Amino acid sequence: MPLPTIDQIETYAGDFERALAIAGLELPPKRAFGKPLGVPIVEAAIRFYEITDRYLPTTRQLIRFAREHHFALASKDSGRPWREYLAEVEAELARRGVPPARLYRPRQDKPSWQSPAENPWPDEHAYQSKTFFPTLASVIVPVSEFLAHCRAERRAADWRYYKQLKKARPAWPSHEALKKYGGFRVVKEHARKPHQLERARRELAPTNAELERRTREQGERRLEHVTAHSLCAYAHLIPLSN
Repeated sequence: MPLPTIDQIETYAGDFERALAIAGLELPPKRAFGKPLGVPIVEAAIRFYEITDRYLPTTRQLIRFAREHHFALASKDSGRPWREYLAEVEAELARRGVPPARLYRPRQDKPSWQSPAENPWPDEHAYQSKTFFPTLASVIVPVSEFLAHCRAERRAADWRYYKQLKKARPAWPSHEALKKYGGFRVVKEHARKPHQLERARRELAPTNAELERRTREQGERRLEHVTAHSLCAYAHLIPLSN
């Protein structure tokens, strides 16, 4: 008897964790999404110190430094002041027995560096520019690519296989991006409907006729707004008749 797919399990139970509970199985330990895969901020700041002749970076300088040196940077804790990171950097420098960093003067000092052609630390995660998914169409199209791949390979289009393929496809939406539009299963159903997929493709790559239509409609809406505004302004100039 064939085992059910992830999609069939989620359709029956609502989600995979509930299915495990129904079956009397233990839930897997929770793992936070977005676990940092990049270089920790303190270690990246020490690299900055080494390459810029003992300067300490600002947040923006470190982000640019990581991007231009082709390595991924771990996320900064939004609730932690930047000064605390720098204090940790200075403590680590002292522990390593190297000369202390220069006085931190972000408004005066402008450290510079030469951008290498390749990542000097090739064994780490490479820098990837962030991809945004502002509309439903922006997630439907990449998920349709996944479905097409599954059809070609005769594989089940489940979440586990999607995650496996996504490792080599950073432009595909993440779990968090898909969750904004109802989750993987919901977006997958949208992508399976030919009319929705075609509409999504037109939205992301409009034809010249489509662009002209959008421009015309925007102009008409702007004209309607201006006309209504002008009439209201003109009405105030006309004295009310007895």
